[in-house]
Amino acid sequence: MNKITLNRFKFLFNQILKGNFRNALRYKLWLIGYQTTLPAFIIRQIPIIENGEALVEIPQHPKIICIAPQPFVRESVAKMLVKVADNLPQNLYLKILYAYRDQETQKRFWDEVVRDTSSLQIAKSLSAKPGGIGPHQTGAAVDVTLTDSLGNELDMGTHYRDHSNIAKIPMFAKTCTPIQKQNRKLLRQAMTRSGFYFYPGEWWHYSYGDQSWVAYTGDRNAVYGEKTL
Repeated sequence: MNKITLNRFKFLFNQILKGNFRNALRYKLWLIGYQTTLPAFIIRQIPIIENGEALVEIPQHPKIICIAPQPFVRESVAKMLVKVADNLPQNLYLKILYAYRDQETQKRFWDEVVRDTSSLQIAKSLSAKPGGIGPHQTGAAVDVTLTDSLGNELDMGTHYRDHSNIAKIPMFAKTCTPIQKQNRKLLRQAMTRSGFYFYPGEWWHYSYGDQSWVAYTGDRNAVYGEKTL
């Protein structure tokens, strides 16, 4: 049993000890694969012990292509991105599509998802509802993909934030081709080996140290709360 699996069972057991039986049930349903993502109410209840790290600009690196409008993340996250880039195969590059996102931008993204999907339920799996502490508002999250040496993005099944084919957006979408699954695996391995964890509902979203990261890894508490530039 690896560390993440062990931590997840500890997380489940702690929910039972605290009498949070609804949380425990929903968490167990996710563990056994009945649900793709964890419900927001579980994630929101995870404690945050802010460590005070500053937001810093994503470092320049020969293997990082950053097009994020607000290219800022927490200090540890910035170092981890460099580690990802350092360990990529020679012909691959890390493309950062989005990083820090303020509440105003988050609301705009939310409204776009609701409009595109015509479903609040689907929107909740694709975007953090504005007003809360979303991963991007903490500086913990990045939306990323991989490119080849010519700058062409690898085929991941969908384009970034393309809601025309909702079924293909989740990380382990069954409708993906073998090549698309392999490309997602390459990205997933590169990111998780450096300490990030993926959000199962979107193939491009990774984070470290926020409430979502804790929920999916089973760690004790988040170290990043909401941060402003």
